[in-house]
Amino acid sequence: MKALGRQVHGFDAKVWDEIKFGVVLNATYLKFSQNAPFRDFLLQTGSKILVEASPVDKIWGIGLATSDENAQNPTKWRGQNLLGFALMRARDEIVKVYKNVHLLDAKELNLDHL
Repeated sequence: MKALGRQVHGFDAKVWDEIKFGVVLNATYLKFSQNAPFRDFLLQTGSKILVEASPVDKIWGIGLATSDENAQNPTKWRGQNLLGFALMRARDEIVKVYKNVHLLDAKELNLDHL
């Protein structure tokens, strides 16, 4: 997949490196905020640290397998875990948005004037 991405006309690795986290953060937020089963699954992780436990991915993952004893220790990760950080940030934002959603009663909202 990465090789295909690099074949895109005009692809600039430097530009991608500058924006990739924001792109994935936005996509992750939209994916999990708009799909109730996904949202519930993410919210059920509570405040746990989330990781992409991939021994071959040192950008989106921690660069370690789940079976590696160092996977439990962030100071020993070999990767940046950008996907894990995007998931945690998206989770934090979703919590802010949805923590009071149960207080809304759509029937009581008068939106006829809009």
